[in-house]
Amino acid sequence: HTSVVYDATFSPDGKWIATASDDTTARIWDAATGRLFAQLAGHSEAVRQAIYSPDNRRIVTVSDDGTARLWDASTGQSIEVLRGYAGIIWRAAFSPNGKLIVTVGTDSIARLWDADTGKAVADLRGHSKRIVDAQFTLDGGRQPGQLALHQIIMRAGLHGRHRNILTDRARDNNEWQILAASL
Repeated sequence: HTSVVYDATFSPDGKWIATASDDTTARIWDAATGRLFAQLAGHSEAVRQAIYSPDNRRIVTVSDDGTARLWDASTGQSIEVLRGYAGIIWRAAFSPNGKLIVTVGTDSIARLWDADTGKAVADLRGHSKRIVDAQFTLDGGRQPGQLALHQIIMRAGLHGRHRNILTDRARDNNEWQILAASL
C-alpha cells in the first residue's frame, strides 16, 4: 500500500490476509509468505474494510466513495458494485451462512445485500446517527442469525421502529445503543 492501512483481516482458513487502505485499494496477501497475491482496485476513495465470506470464496470491501464491492477471492476480480449509499460506508459483515451481507455507514441506513447477486434485499431505517458497526451474531441471548447494529448516540432511545423487528438495549451510561434485527 502507498498510504494508511485501515483494516487487515485473515481469511477463515487462515491462509490469506485482506488489507484495506487509504490508497483506494484492498490487497490480498499470502499469510505464509507475505507475498502480494492480488490488488483489488476500483474504489475512487479510501477503502475502510475488506472481509472474507465464511467459505473464503468472496471478499467485500467498503469505501468512502459510498460503494461496497464484491470480489472473487481466488482471482481478485470484481464481481459486483453495491450502490445506494449517500455517504461513507464504514463496515460490512457476512451472515454466518455467507448468503447475506450487511453494510452500514454515515447515511444511518443498514442495508442487506444478497451475497450471490449483489442485489439489495432490505434497508433497515430509523437510526438518527451514523451506524459505525454491524455484525451477525449467534450468541449474546439473540436468536441464531440475528443482526446486531451498534450506533453511537448522545441519549438513549429509538427515533424509529422497523415493523417490530427491532429491539433496543441500552448499555452502561447510554453511550451505546444496540439494535437487533431478526432475519
